[in-house]
Amino acid sequence: WNNSVTAVKDLPMPADENIVYNFHCYEPLIFTHQGAGWVDTMPADYRMSFDNDMSVFMDKTKEYLPDNVIMLEPAKDIAHALDSEFFEKLFAEAITVAEERNVPLYCGEYGVINLASPEDTLKWYQSIHAVFEKYGIGRAAWSYKEMDFGLIDEHMDPVREDVIREL
Repeated sequence: WNNSVTAVKDLPMPADENIVYNFHCYEPLIFTHQGAGWVDTMPADYRMSFDNDMSVFMDKTKEYLPDNVIMLEPAKDIAHALDSEFFEKLFAEAITVAEERNVPLYCGEYGVINLASPEDTLKWYQSIHAVFEKYGIGRAAWSYKEMDFGLIDEHMDPVREDVIREL
């Protein structure tokens, strides 16, 4: 499942106490990978705002990334613009499993493509960060420079300091 948070439940009980459950998070992929040239079914000129409600994310995911619809299922009932509730619902099962097994969670990759507006990127980071903080989830943003997800790249100038506070 490409280190999906939904696959945490399928991981075995760790053999010792020095293990963490790692996952990656780029959800909703239709937002974080908008216009991504390496996603075969994604139009290069596709852009969207983070301020849409879940129905828009579901519809556009069905249209362009049908195999990814399953990732949005935990949050399909959100009827307002996405915010931290989306990540709460997305991570809920993994958080429960990790707590039951006393295993820390770590998000080893997360981020937004540089084709999204800096303002929307900030909203996404604020939303995911609130859940990371609430549940003590460790994390590493991908990637801090270049490679389409850069935080120090010029396009992030208007919001960089705000994003960094969220990391």
